[in-house]
Amino acid sequence: MNMTAPILKEHPLLRDIRLSVFGTHREERHAPPVDFEDQKRRIEHEAYKRGLAAATSACEDRVARVREELEQRHRDEVALLLERMAQTVSARVNDHLGQLEKGLLQLTVEAVSKIVGGLPVTVDSIETSLRETLGSALSAPVVRVLLNPEDLRMLESASGSSSRSFCIERGIRLEADPSVDRGGCLVETQSGMVDGRRSSRIESFRKALEVA
Repeated sequence: MNMTAPILKEHPLLRDIRLSVFGTHREERHAPPVDFEDQKRRIEHEAYKRGLAAATSACEDRVARVREELEQRHRDEVALLLERMAQTVSARVNDHLGQLEKGLLQLTVEAVSKIVGGLPVTVDSIETSLRETLGSALSAPVVRVLLNPEDLRMLESASGSSSRSFCIERGIRLEADPSVDRGGCLVETQSGMVDGRRSSRIESFRKALEVA
């Protein structure tokens, strides 16, 4: 026979204490078992997250290094390309400048040729050419002077020609030669020929420009 029932009915406080005590013990006795599989999954998930974060960080670092290497390589390639382009442009500019220089030289020589060729041939110009050429040949004995036939006639017909008198006094022959252009002369010495032709002077001028 349960003797506590009447007491609990008469004393509600005792009944609440009993229910509280026995209810707590009953809950402790019926606590659910530990789910080790769930804990394992949680641990594995946390480990996976940490591994993923580490791998992601390492991958980002590697990508950053590769990007930096590629950018540096790109800068080097661009610098090399620019240098090659500069060399190519410089070579082409120099080539064009060389061609322009040759063209300008040719134009200059042609202009001088026209100017010299257009100069009138007078007794004074023949005398000047003869004096200059003889002056260049004084280091060796002069044998004869070759002149254009027309120039020689003008010189012989002129009165008081100092150059003609100079040649006669020293025994230098004045002879006509059609190969000598007008306004110039050829002086033959015992050592060789001294060229005083206009065409030769223009050629010397051209060579001097090329050297300069």
